[in-house]
Amino acid sequence: MSGVRCQVSGELIELIKEETNIKHVEFIEGEGEMEVILDTTMTPELLGEGKMRELIRSVQVLRKEKGCTIDAHIKLTLPKSEKLPDTMEAVIKKETLADTLIWGDSLDISTST
Repeated sequence: MSGVRCQVSGELIELIKEETNIKHVEFIEGEGEMEVILDTTMTPELLGEGKMRELIRSVQVLRKEKGCTIDAHIKLTLPKSEKLPDTMEAVIKKETLADTLIWGDSLDISTST
């Protein structure tokens, strides 16, 4: 080892994580160089997060198709086959402005009254 310590800013680390869609970045210093190791293991938690993000994207597309304003609150129906942990349900409600979330046969929204 060269003994020279390379400092990587937290901002750069966050940019790497965001651009590569990973949770953890590890830096290893060698002789005059730095190596970045990315853990690309797909865990059940990561798969669940991906499923949640895809649902949110689908709801946002549906909101646009139905002419919802950006601040319109909705009643959200999710397919029973998309069962998610309660914590993810809360994120979906927050991100889509859903006041109510129910389980049904297919994805649908209606404007809250």
